[in-house]
Amino acid sequence: MQSSVLAQTNDTINNLVYRFSTNGEATLTGRASQSITEIYIPATVTYDNVVYPVTAIGAYAFAGGTIDHSYNNITKVEFETPSNVRTIGHAAFAGTGFGTEFYENSNGAAVVTAVGTGLTIPSSVRRIEEAAFNWCGMSSVVFEEGLEYIGKGAFYDCRLALTSVTFPSTLRTIRDYAFMWCGKLPAISLPEGVESIGSFAFAFNYSMKEMHMPSSLHYFGNSVLFNNYQLKDITIQPDCKYFTMGEGNEEGIIFNKDKTRLIFFSAGQQLLGRRYQYKVPTHVKEIGGGAFSGVREELRSIVLPSTLELIDSFAFIQNPLERITIPAHTKLMVGSIPSKCKEIYMMGDHGTSVIENALMPIVLNPNTEVRSYYYGGGIKATLYCKEKYLSSYNGIEGKLIGEDRLINKYNSKHRESISQITTVSTQIPHTIGKTLTTMCRDFDVDLSDATLANGVKAYVATAAEKGDVTEIDGTPFYGTYLVMKPIDYIPSRTGVEFDDYTGVVLRGTPGTTFYYKMGENDCFSDAQTTLSETNLLEGAPCYMHVYPTENDAANTYTCYGLNDGRFKVYSAEGTLAYNKAYLRIPATMTSDAKEVVFGFMNDNVVTGITTVNGNANGNVNDWYTLDGRRLNAKPTQTGVYINNKKKVIIK
Repeated sequence: MQSSVLAQTNDTINNLVYRFSTNGEATLTGRASQSITEIYIPATVTYDNVVYPVTAIGAYAFAGGTIDHSYNNITKVEFETPSNVRTIGHAAFAGTGFGTEFYENSNGAAVVTAVGTGLTIPSSVRRIEEAAFNWCGMSSVVFEEGLEYIGKGAFYDCRLALTSVTFPSTLRTIRDYAFMWCGKLPAISLPEGVESIGSFAFAFNYSMKEMHMPSSLHYFGNSVLFNNYQLKDITIQPDCKYFTMGEGNEEGIIFNKDKTRLIFFSAGQQLLGRRYQYKVPTHVKEIGGGAFSGVREELRSIVLPSTLELIDSFAFIQNPLERITIPAHTKLMVGSIPSKCKEIYMMGDHGTSVIENALMPIVLNPNTEVRSYYYGGGIKATLYCKEKYLSSYNGIEGKLIGEDRLINKYNSKHRESISQITTVSTQIPHTIGKTLTTMCRDFDVDLSDATLANGVKAYVATAAEKGDVTEIDGTPFYGTYLVMKPIDYIPSRTGVEFDDYTGVVLRGTPGTTFYYKMGENDCFSDAQTTLSETNLLEGAPCYMHVYPTENDAANTYTCYGLNDGRFKVYSAEGTLAYNKAYLRIPATMTSDAKEVVFGFMNDNVVTGITTVNGNANGNVNDWYTLDGRRLNAKPTQTGVYINNKKKVIIK
């Protein structure tokens, strides 16, 4: 009977409440009065002439305050040394102020007026349980050697004061949400020995600029570094079996070891060649959870590889991209559409339920005690698809997505979190800004629709020749001109790895709006359409850094940008806008040409060429092609040729 009574016994000693167990240990369960503001945790306590080691701090022992309005009034927590505490229980100190004081300004943001004390976790502690220090105001945390486990949400939302954390070499596990919303932590350095980091463990740490990870990691959850937009100094030990860092233009990007999964994209790593854009390499098969979250304005365009298999949960939440093209065979998880997306181009038949899930606003919180926030919602976008898939997506047009997830669907505070596909269409509008512009898309473009009867045409540049030409505005010009061939189907994602993108020149009346469609004969079809001849125009489906000259194993190239109706050589490095093209010609073709104009081929007629280069001296026996090449004899094939300085049509 004595043991049974003791198992239920609580008592107050030195203003702290304890529970005594039959195994001869004591658990600290709270304070006797709210007036006790400094908590001193002894190594042992004596009850009924028996000395009990204090081995645990119980669940909710000192929990208090509310995450919306205040902390409790506890200003200090100190452990006797050496301590016997092995476990700090669920929400044991949740809402503890540690002396930090703040108020909410008129915008509802927390403003700190006083920063409180630090916290040292003694070497006796092996486990810190779920939410143990959730919403606390300590200025620092030092874990002495001995700690092995940090539970789910253990230090969640210590955002106001926590500026440093020191981890022990004994640590093995950091669970989900453990340090999420610790927004003043400038750096995290994890020691060798840490094996597992849970999802969102260091998410929303806006001040974090440095992250150093050990080689011992063998598990890294989804969205661990979610929305850490300043993080750019990332160090991974070279013998790490889980991660690898990108090099060159991939600097600051974390991949898994074989680079098939992109884990984190550093927005803070503002490399010149990666400015505003990222063309995901073809070796990437999966975009990891939260990989592109929180990149702010540093990422304005992206191209996903044709072979991409998965965009994992939350990958593009809190992301400024306004348009995205989804490859046909890419699986979409929740939060895989950018939060500010206005245009979604679906290359395959994903169906409405998949799109709904990808647009669904989500709640990120570690436990029921934490207020819910909505992320990824509020998307209002047009979905474009191939004509053959239109019926698959029509059911989603106008539907409100995520309304049932609101805490209270009648609460207007969260109405902006509802997403919607406002329109589903096969017709993609484009307005001609100037008579000559360039274009490139990361999907096939079909220009054959009847709406192009307004005179808009597209051309590829098949060759560069030299001679006298008359420009489209009537200006005579002698020099290098492009042989421009009309095209009404523009292939994209061609080449061995389906990562070559076709650039074209559009010609039309400024202000003209026309409509084009996604081409059906792309790399995901049974019979892909490709260009049958050389095209000197280089497509830029996303922002592209262009240099005046480029080199490969075979050639040096001169690069030109379209400016006022002519291609003009780049005088310096620059960034070409997305969905545009530039001219890239082997230097041997152009000599020292600073400008290149156009010779347009259109229905067997060339406009712009007035004379040809070479020995076109008017001899009736001399025949030339339209690009100035001399023939050995009078041609027998139908076409347009030059003979005796005149154009001749042979039928």
